[in-house]
Parts: sequence; C-alpha cells; structure tokens
Amino acid sequence: MLVPVSVPRKPRRRGGDGGSPDNPARFLNHSCDPNCEAQQEHLHVWIVSLRAVRAGDELTFDYGYDLQDYQDYPCTGRSPHCAGFIVAQN
Repeated sequence: MLVPVSVPRKPRRRGGDGGSPDNPARFLNHSCDPNCEAQQEHLHVWIVSLRAVRAGDELTFDYGYDLQDYQDYPCTGRSPHCAGFIVAQN
C-alpha cells in the first residue's frame, strides 16, 4: 500500500521526524541501507519499498540531507554504506 506522506528536509530540533501526529512519516527512520525510497509525484511524496518488507520490519529510507549543517546530523547506523552523517550519497 502506498501512502502519501510529508517528509521533512531536516528534522526539527524538537518534535522529531514526521513533525505532526497526523503524518505517517513519523513511522519512517533513516538508514544508509534502506528498504524504502521516497518518490515525489506532483505535490505528493510516496514511500515505495525497494525490496520485500515483512510484517514487523522497520520501514527506512535515506533522508539524504544536503551538506549544510551536516555535522548536526550524525548517523549511528552500522551499514557498510554509512558516511557517518545523514547526507545525500550523490
């Protein structure tokens, strides 16, 4: 099932990811080895799985922030693809 979500560019200092309790993005976490990706279609952002996701699996995507203030967003993941910070890979 695809659900349109509002994905923040950077998390707020307070309130965390997803911002609003009405936003399903609050259930998504960052990973440098994600099982989902964000795809924008007009005014909607869709979260699409990259591989099979089983019931109970954590849904993740690469937040891919730009380099501005990158040091404020360290990544603590253990993926071999991790750059150490939550930044775009390209």
